[in-house]
Amino acid sequence: MNAEKSVGLTFRVTPKTKRLLVAAAEYEKRTLTNIVRGACGGVLPARGDSGS
Repeated sequence: MNAEKSVGLTFRVTPKTKRLLVAAAEYEKRTLTNIVRGACGGVLPARGDSGS
């Protein structure tokens, strides 16, 4: 198995966007990181990006 390590990514959002993301994470009993990964994961395959 050729698994890559994850890397850090920093970006800024408005306080309202953060509140909404945190609320979504709490509602789904997931972490904020997991919510953001899921959102990005939904966009990349739809565009046909392979992630490599």
